[in-house]
Amino acid sequence: MNNRKWQHIRRSAAAVLAVALAAGSAGAAEDLGTLTWDASNNAGEASGQWTSIIDSGTWVIGNDANTPTRTSADPTRLAGIASAYSFDGNDDGVSQNNTSMFTSRSPNPNNDPASFEIWFKPTSLTGGDQVLFETGGTTTGSSLTISDGQIRWRAKYQSTGLITITADLPTTGEFIQVVGAITPGGDGNDSASLFINGSLATPTFDNLLGFNTANPGPGANDDSGVQQWDGSNVSGLGNNGSALGGDLSGFGGFDGQIAIMRWHEQDLNATQVQTNYDAVAAPEYATAVLDADPITYWRLGERAEAVNSATTSDAAGNSYSGLSAAGDGTFSGNPSVISHGLLGTDPNNTSVYFDGVDDRLNINSNGAINTSGPYTAKTFEMIFRADDVDAGNSLDPQVLYEQGGASNGFNLFIDDGELHAGIWVNSNFFEAVDAIMADTAYHVASVWDGDVLMLYINGELVDTADPTFSSVPSHTGGILIGASNGTRISNTVGDDNGPKYFYGGLLDEIALYNTSLDGSTILTHFEATGIPAPAALPAGLTLLSMLGLRRRHR
Repeated sequence: MNNRKWQHIRRSAAAVLAVALAAGSAGAAEDLGTLTWDASNNAGEASGQWTSIIDSGTWVIGNDANTPTRTSADPTRLAGIASAYSFDGNDDGVSQNNTSMFTSRSPNPNNDPASFEIWFKPTSLTGGDQVLFETGGTTTGSSLTISDGQIRWRAKYQSTGLITITADLPTTGEFIQVVGAITPGGDGNDSASLFINGSLATPTFDNLLGFNTANPGPGANDDSGVQQWDGSNVSGLGNNGSALGGDLSGFGGFDGQIAIMRWHEQDLNATQVQTNYDAVAAPEYATAVLDADPITYWRLGERAEAVNSATTSDAAGNSYSGLSAAGDGTFSGNPSVISHGLLGTDPNNTSVYFDGVDDRLNINSNGAINTSGPYTAKTFEMIFRADDVDAGNSLDPQVLYEQGGASNGFNLFIDDGELHAGIWVNSNFFEAVDAIMADTAYHVASVWDGDVLMLYINGELVDTADPTFSSVPSHTGGILIGASNGTRISNTVGDDNGPKYFYGGLLDEIALYNTSLDGSTILTHFEATGIPAPAALPAGLTLLSMLGLRRRHR
């Protein structure tokens, strides 16, 4: 590990504290549970595993034809979902490499409250009897299964205890959150709940089993005490691990996508489930960004690629399509996904650490971004925290974002203790600039309206420039995040070779727009970050100089 990454580790405790303080003022954070599997953040992808981002639970994916594949999630307006595993409805499924990753833990939690939370999108609601998740077996176990538009939460203990709750699934065509919660107990002292999209589900008649689950009781749904929720069989996700927990027969593989699964060692209540739903379905900052209609939005929560994760919907919210810049990115070097992002309002969302040596994110040229000019309006928006801002001018510039080459383009870079927003045509370079500090999170937006270049930091307009041109032509030369592949940093310095000018620090939530966002919108976005104000000013600066509007033309 290089020295810059060691420096980052030493700083991380203070950074996490700052995020926690900001989150405390923003309300409760989502509960990630004891184990959380997120398709956007799977460190085990290359080795055929789906590993929990917390603790050590592992689903075995394998590398044959009978395994799901990780892809960008189907078009969704849920900003918290970027990637998912696609299951074909036949043989695809994932299981475990031990008897049970749940009950093999010490102490055994099998008699304790538990909740299983899954975010999934079925290909069809009329696709027959499908296994979403199961653990245990026919004697003792539990499962979440789907049958023709219904979701079923079922727990069985030996021959004496059985609970089944069935509810209708929503027909929106969107990813669905389902939570099956249980508190084991004997002699009818057990209890179970089923939640759908943040709300307690209304139990209904089970069309497959032929009884009403609104009041679990005698007969086909006898409940004399579910004392355990897991047996000794291998668990399965998207198919049976070995035997279907809860003793159901005739069920096959799930057809659709699974994005997130969590196991909670508690019986989640309605407030906790709603908080988790809101955090994925409508995170405050991401929702504000999407409301402003970006052409692309990289949340930077993915390990293998930077997924253009958000989508737009029609006026009724019924159909979804990808953002106009179809730009997933690929990482070079070895950027690190950091579990604590820079959003105080969404602290469980991750960000990416760039080491300042060779890490970068490559984006292919795209008409909406750079090759279908001329462009008369642009906004570049992101959150960053730099390890070093080069206040002594001892380092090369550090490029946060750049598109174009030495002749035409846009960029954001750090140099000599300042943040620079640049724009140039025919090598005629203009920039807006303001001072920043190391180890400090900033929300930044560079706005071009065809007349003025404006730099906003933490919701405030801090500098402007007046270019002598009113549009920027189409430009190639590459699109790069965290480094330069050909950019311009002054009227006299243009670089056509790269990669170079590597950035060291955290980057998060990069959004591009082909419109010029107004100051009110940018302030709304900053307020949604939960980023605290800097604790101190750089040496030699006064409050007046920080708040004053400076104009530079280079």
